[in-house]
Amino acid sequence: ERARVIGADVPFFLRGGTALGRGIGDVLEPLPTPPWWFVIAVPEVQIERKTAALFAGLRPDDFSDGWRVEALARQLRAGDRSLPPELPNAFARQVFEYPQAAALRDALLQLAGRVALSGAGPSLFSWHDARDDAERVAGELGTSTSAPVFVARALGPHGDESELAAF
Repeated sequence: ERARVIGADVPFFLRGGTALGRGIGDVLEPLPTPPWWFVIAVPEVQIERKTAALFAGLRPDDFSDGWRVEALARQLRAGDRSLPPELPNAFARQVFEYPQAAALRDALLQLAGRVALSGAGPSLFSWHDARDDAERVAGELGTSTSAPVFVARALGPHGDESELAAF
C-alpha cells in the first residue's frame, strides 16, 4: 500500500519476477520468470518532464484492448517463451520519434532479432536464452553506439540472485 503511494509501478519493482499489471499497474498477477538474460540499452534522449510529457502525449490509437498483453501472459503461463520480435508498448510511437531511440531499436532488432521498450522508456531491452548471446549482442551494440549498454539476469520473485554487467 505504501509503495503504491510513491508510484504505481513501485510494487512491481519491490516484488521482483515477472508479473502482469492490472489497474494502474499496481495490481500484480505473478507470472513464471523465464531464465533469460537481458541486454538493456539507454538511448541518449532527454525528455523534459518525461513521464508527464509522455502521458500527456498519448492518443487513443496508442492503446489496444489488451489482447496482445493477455496473449503474452498466457504464453508465459504455458511455458512458451517464443515471444514476438517487438513487444507492445503504448509509449512506443512517442519514444521512437526520437532518432536516437529509433536507431537503437533498429540496431537491437538487427543484432538480437527482438526488442522491447521498457515502461515509458527510453530504455530498450532484448531477451536471450544464454548469457554468451546477450554478451555478444551487448558487445556489438556497445561498439556501434555511445548509449550505455548493460547485460542483466532477471531477479525472481523470491530474491533469486541477479547479475548486472556494463558494456
